[in-house]
Amino acid sequence: TDAVDSILNQSYECDFFIYRDGLVDESIQAYLDHLSNNPRVNIFSSDVNHGLAFALNNLIDKVIERKYDYIARMD
Repeated sequence: TDAVDSILNQSYECDFFIYRDGLVDESIQAYLDHLSNNPRVNIFSSDVNHGLAFALNNLIDKVIERKYDYIARMD
């Protein structure tokens, strides 16, 4: 949560894409629910864990659909 908050608090305006791959515990879901109120945050999810490559490919497709110029990845 600190890493995400740090990025969102930077002076550089950017959109933030999150892919929830699989089920999460209640505390993580509560944090994602909190983030969903931020218009810069885009959350995509799957109830099944498909793995990192699947999640990254899905997020890249979402970024391309919205015609963004740059992608930065954070683990």
